[in-house]
Amino acid sequence: MSQYATEPELMALLESSRLTTLLERYGCAVGLHEVRTRFLGNIASPAQDARASDAVRQLWGGEFPHEGNLQVLDELLSVLVDGLWNRIDAQHSGGKPFKLWVVERAHTRESLQQLARVRTQELDGFFKGLFGTEQQLELPPAASRALDVLAAIRDLLSGVMELLADTRQQAKAQDLKSAARSLRKLSEHMEREINKAFRACRRPGAPASRVASKPTLH
Repeated sequence: MSQYATEPELMALLESSRLTTLLERYGCAVGLHEVRTRFLGNIASPAQDARASDAVRQLWGGEFPHEGNLQVLDELLSVLVDGLWNRIDAQHSGGKPFKLWVVERAHTRESLQQLARVRTQELDGFFKGLFGTEQQLELPPAASRALDVLAAIRDLLSGVMELLADTRQQAKAQDLKSAARSLRKLSEHMEREINKAFRACRRPGAPASRVASKPTLH
């Protein structure tokens, strides 16, 4: 973001802050970056009718917080469905490519670990939203191929996190620069393949002729 934010950028910041505050207020263990990709996967999923209220409920493990409190329910659905879900559906179904969560430039071991963690959680969110409770799905070939690439990216992200977590190894400046480049490239590939999978699943009349398996998520 530039030093002087544009009005759309400021509005996006305010909306993200509002959503984050809501999730924290009701003790949601899922970060906003992952909520976005869960919703995206759920919208694209052929496994179920995309019911926004069910997706919101799953953020709390299958039960709304303060179950029975209509004021809380109304607030959650207003902010997360009328706001976030509908905006994601309209933007990405309309052809606007999905963008990963913006993370400040990482240059230390800790910041690189955080970046890798965010990307992994985003990827897990997309898989969880797409597959739901299913372990396998019949998908269009283009979507299945994209998921294969995304599963490989997830393995690479796990490897990067393990490497960065090994404090026995001194983090040299050159090694950190190399890790930053790798994460930047993985992020670019991940964003591209998520969009490929989404478009393939949402394409009218797309044949679901290839079985895709849900990766093991930790």
